[in-house]
Amino acid sequence: MPFVTNPNAPQYNGVFQIQNLIFDNQSVYSSYSTDINPSIFGFDPSLAFVSGNLAETTVSLAWSVINPINNSLSTQSTVNDYAFSGFSANIYDLNRNLIYSYPSNFRNTQFSIAVSNLQDIFSAYTGSSGIASLNQFYIDVVATDYYSGTSTGTAYVNFVNPDVANVNIQGIYNPNLSVSYANYNLIRSVDAYLTTGYVFDPNNDIYLKKISTIA
Repeated sequence: MPFVTNPNAPQYNGVFQIQNLIFDNQSVYSSYSTDINPSIFGFDPSLAFVSGNLAETTVSLAWSVINPINNSLSTQSTVNDYAFSGFSANIYDLNRNLIYSYPSNFRNTQFSIAVSNLQDIFSAYTGSSGIASLNQFYIDVVATDYYSGTSTGTAYVNFVNPDVANVNIQGIYNPNLSVSYANYNLIRSVDAYLTTGYVFDPNNDIYLKKISTIA
């Protein structure tokens, strides 16, 4: 019996190709580049790639797509073509170990995740004391079509470490905290904890006193 293909199935060659991946930054203290060769990070040189140094409360990405049916670049905010299955997003550490997969596909050509949500995800992955090790990570956006063909865009995220240059605590019973900042704009607040031990977890351990200052 001959094999009969679905006459209503879409006919095209290629995949829905992700192009022009960028960070949609809101802070003037953030920057990004699309000029870095992805091969420096071990990726295929043709990969849609963006590298960013971020000081944001939300990580936001945007991109465009080449539609394989008409070979045109679509800049629409949503891909509604019947041959398109959707986008997915995955977060990886620098060794390309999967940290988190976004739970559902989407058709919008934007992806955003709050830093507070990233903190929860990273804390579950490393424990609260290891979050700082994930100040640098990757976000992959994957486009999938009707025939399960895929195209990927990768964003390298670098949250610049805040640099507290000097901390001065004055007083014993009613201490005051003063802080000198080397990169003031990256710091929201500084907390100091008075404890009786050398190893301390602010989320779980008991402390004698907490002193806070707002940057």
